[in-house]
Amino acid sequence: MTGLDNHHRVEYKRALPAWALGVGVLLTVAAVGLLAWTVFSHLSAYVRASDEYVRLDDTQRTVAHLDDLTAMSVRLAVSNDNVHWREQYQRHRDQRDAVVDHVGGPFASAILQTYGTIAHLRAVEDQIFDLLQSAEREQAEMTVFDGSYDRQLQEYRHSVAIGNIRLREGVDDLVANARRRAYLAGGISLATTAALTLVWIGLMKLMQRYVAARRDAELLLRQAQQELEAQVDRRTRDLSDTNHRLQEEIERRKSAEEQLEHGALHDVLTDLPNRALLIDRLNRCVERARRQPDYMIAVLVIDIDEFKVINDSLGHTIGNELLVEAADRLQSSLRLLDTVSRSPEQDTMGRTGGDEFVIVLEDIHGIADAVLVAERIKENLARPFHIGGKEIITTASIGIATSQSGETDPHELLRDADTALHRAKKHGKARHVVFNHDMRVRAVERLEVEGDLRKAIEEEQLFLQYQPIVCLETGAIEGFEALVRWRHPTRGLVMPNDFIPVAEETGLIVPMGRWVLSAACRQLRAWRQRFVHCQNLNVAVNLFVRQFNDPGMLEHIDQALLEVDLPSQHIKLEITESVLMEDTDATDHIVAELKARKLDLHLDDFGTGYSSLSYLHNLPVDALKIDRSFIANMGTSGGNTSTIAAVVTLAQNQGIRVIAEGIETAEQAAKLRALKCHLGQGYYFAKPLDADDAARLLASGHNMALSA
Repeated sequence: MTGLDNHHRVEYKRALPAWALGVGVLLTVAAVGLLAWTVFSHLSAYVRASDEYVRLDDTQRTVAHLDDLTAMSVRLAVSNDNVHWREQYQRHRDQRDAVVDHVGGPFASAILQTYGTIAHLRAVEDQIFDLLQSAEREQAEMTVFDGSYDRQLQEYRHSVAIGNIRLREGVDDLVANARRRAYLAGGISLATTAALTLVWIGLMKLMQRYVAARRDAELLLRQAQQELEAQVDRRTRDLSDTNHRLQEEIERRKSAEEQLEHGALHDVLTDLPNRALLIDRLNRCVERARRQPDYMIAVLVIDIDEFKVINDSLGHTIGNELLVEAADRLQSSLRLLDTVSRSPEQDTMGRTGGDEFVIVLEDIHGIADAVLVAERIKENLARPFHIGGKEIITTASIGIATSQSGETDPHELLRDADTALHRAKKHGKARHVVFNHDMRVRAVERLEVEGDLRKAIEEEQLFLQYQPIVCLETGAIEGFEALVRWRHPTRGLVMPNDFIPVAEETGLIVPMGRWVLSAACRQLRAWRQRFVHCQNLNVAVNLFVRQFNDPGMLEHIDQALLEVDLPSQHIKLEITESVLMEDTDATDHIVAELKARKLDLHLDDFGTGYSSLSYLHNLPVDALKIDRSFIANMGTSGGNTSTIAAVVTLAQNQGIRVIAEGIETAEQAAKLRALKCHLGQGYYFAKPLDADDAARLLASGHNMALSA
């Protein structure tokens, strides 16, 4: 529209406004009137000039007649007597006055004013009259003075002649001026008429241009109006479409906001309330419990046992479907007013699985109601799940906390229930535990242990003890197992069972394990350098699950061996069966890397986990250590002797060495030797020793007692 608007403005500038037309018409009328008046006035002047010209001719003839009369009067005066002359002269004056009166009017006045001829004539006549009077008085002397009179008469005649000449010249000038005025009036009239005609023609052309420009402007205006209407229609349609799209966008965003709000408060997988919504509802319940002493709530934290094994072995898809069906079963186990929430350890949006649920039971009558719900939940979850053509059997561990415990904060209630859950899983799983005050005390102690353990690692409060591993055939010391100990600055010696589980849960086991490996390598190098007969001595170091999954583990092992220039075959790595049950691909890769470094793997605590004799041939280990529980039950009646014999026989057939842990008596040592068990360790041979005590034992060079 910008170009069209500019064109319209140009056309409207070219087109005269209405008031200009009115001014032009008024100017035209005024010019015509002025022309008419000028023509009329000049024509009137020309007519008057013509009349005056005619009168001048009459005057010339009258003056000539007057000259004749004057000459005759002079002659009469000379020849006749005075009386007769006076009468003639009086008639002459009367005739002259008659002539003057006849000529009269503005023309005679103009003649008299221009040259003064008539006045001069009158003065001459007066002189003549005076002369005549003098002649009357001095008639007697006329004769004497003829000569003088003749001269005066000649002078008079000459004066009259000069007056006539001047009169004719004045009349001629007046006629010439009248003609010039007439010609000038005609020329002015013609010029004025021509100018007015040109002005009229210009006004007509200007009027035509104005009319044409006005017509073009109106046409352009109509076109512009049509285009504007078309643009308005298009803009209206566009606005309607935009408004429609905007409305759809608003509805879409509103729906998205509702979904986001729902997603922010619900678990993506199970659509159960997440932790945020759970805390909000639990807050309301706690507030009500504060106001109503008889109002009681319970929080149940539920964990599906061995869910990680199911997830890793069958896949995350089946694991997610298991969680969905478990959530449905949990909801069917509750009342309508109870709340079920999935509460994973990490952000749900960033997880591929999570097996922890939280239930809030409202308005219960006592702990028995919560226990009843827990039993019903365990029963429902114990039923087989049929997912993806597979039958999955699982159990659940449940931690229970109630508002009777004195907690009035939702987070503390969840903490107490979670503490009870850990106690349930620690005591064998597939059970429920109700939180009590002692658990809180132990939880606080555990928290203190965690804090102190961090300082212990940083301040080098840890140290190693070494328990000999003895050949049951010869009694020779083949090596030591490095056992970490903690010398607390206030609590004294802290045993491994009191801090190793905490280190595993918090991840502190990784830096602790690195320190243990480096310290054991340095100590073994020192023994090898000190004792010549200890060149084949080895040290066994425990590796935990967190360490085995540490990406920097292999690099740290290489660095620890390189620092002390120690052959890798003198370091034995003890792992549990749970390590091998982790992600098989990653485990196989790490085991292959360790084997490539000629590091032996010992399977610790064999028989307490997933151990099966049929599974033994698949274990990628160089030795296995029979758990002390099997050794303690051997006794004199045989006990687990047959089982141990089967393990030893099968291991020997697979080329795997067997180490018996927890040998306490000579009888146990003798039976194990009889079963062809290779190695053993326990208090029967020696308790864990400090580095100096172990050095003295090595320096003695004698074999361990094997009497039976």
